[in-house]
Amino acid sequence: MSMKKKSMVLLLAAALVAMLLATSVPAVAQQNASNPAVSVFVPAQQSGSYTVPDPGGTLSCTGTPYTAPSGTCTPLGKGMIAEGQVCDTPTAVTVFGTTQLSAFECHAPTSATQFDLHDVTSPDASPTQQRLS
Repeated sequence: MSMKKKSMVLLLAAALVAMLLATSVPAVAQQNASNPAVSVFVPAQQSGSYTVPDPGGTLSCTGTPYTAPSGTCTPLGKGMIAEGQVCDTPTAVTVFGTTQLSAFECHAPTSATQFDLHDVTSPDASPTQQRLS
């Protein structure tokens, strides 16, 4: 093969790779934009032959259904590490394609889930209570 033909083949191959990347990168970006990552806490439990040891673990999931270890979820670490979040929405994670584990989706706290000690009154604050002197 002459040098000119080799150059032409390499140029054609480079153009094909560029076209392939130009169509796949926006598709991946669009998919990730429509499926934001969700933290999912899996508490300690036994399900079939699988054991989730204490203190459980947190996953980052980008789509439903939640599947691990290969699929829509990747491990973040042991315990409930979604700092500043509340994990109270029941869900399930399918592991190894066959077993479902109980789990909880995590989200930023809302006013309904936040507890403020200033809202609590003591019996001493009641106008019907008399103080002993």
